[in-house]
Amino acid sequence: MMSVYPNPADSYVELALTENGDKTELKTPSSTHQVKIQKNKDYSLNSFDNISVQIIDVDGNTRKSTPMKNSKMKIDTRDLEEGNYFLHIKTEKNIYKQQLIIK
Repeated sequence: MMSVYPNPADSYVELALTENGDKTELKTPSSTHQVKIQKNKDYSLNSFDNISVQIIDVDGNTRKSTPMKNSKMKIDTRDLEEGNYFLHIKTEKNIYKQQLIIK
């Protein structure tokens, strides 16, 4: 499961990835949406080589981009203006999107 919090964010946004049986889920605490990600047999929480996180503004510009190096990460958002953004989690095969609000 992927948790994204706080949302709306002020100075940071935190991501946490945990395994849930044979699936990984992308979800936010403030949302009832869940995106179930079927894991392939090679997927492991110990392997983040091909996972990246991007924050995209409403004009489609990438404002931040960073590789996901472990199961938890904190992204500094103090340099982003207030407004709506999109958080993209990119794997080898998919892009998972979540709205992110900076206040």
